[in-house]
Amino acid sequence: MINTYTGAMEQRDKAGSVSSESAHDGQTLGVFYEKQLEKDCYLVAAIFYSFEGAGGPLEQRIWRQQRRLSPKQRREIVESFDLYPKQAFQDEDRRQIPWGRLSVEAKAVKTSVEDVNELKPPSSDIIERAARGHDLAGFRSIRDFMAHGELLQATHAYLLAVANRSLTPTQDVADYLGVDNQRAKNLVQRARRAGYFDSESNLPTPAALALAEKYWSLGEGRR
Repeated sequence: MINTYTGAMEQRDKAGSVSSESAHDGQTLGVFYEKQLEKDCYLVAAIFYSFEGAGGPLEQRIWRQQRRLSPKQRREIVESFDLYPKQAFQDEDRRQIPWGRLSVEAKAVKTSVEDVNELKPPSSDIIERAARGHDLAGFRSIRDFMAHGELLQATHAYLLAVANRSLTPTQDVADYLGVDNQRAKNLVQRARRAGYFDSESNLPTPAALALAEKYWSLGEGRR
């Protein structure tokens, strides 16, 4: 059984559309919200209820995808929902979940210490030695050259903190570099914009690895 709420369709285009689907012989109800954010990008939310149990939702999901859900896809999602042994949750239950800690755990699982340590950031001594020569690795000035060396240090410290499940990775960068928290935050942001680590995988990029090697090569050659 599919009930699609089509009233005032033209007014609902920008606000999104709402539809529902039942399964498991009418025991499970899935209510869907879909809204087009941009071309080939739709926001989808699904809330699951039990007709037999309490009135509150059993589960909520939210994701993005390229196209609207078809009636068949909505039906399959509701049919695959495991009704038991779930019970309805309350708003206060949602507030008790430490969402930040879950995010930290997810990032740590995707980021291994071994992969992070492939980046060997130049020490301050190496950066200073390398800056004495004429080869500045393509940077226009000694100031830029030394600044990017510091960005590599911040990159490694930040990614290592993420891999070690730190709840305060920016503060770890500040402690490592001996700077205040705001400067550490700025360094991490600049390192991200410079393309020295991937925000999705939280791993150093090939560009960061190559530049770090350049610093070490230049610095160690001027002992």
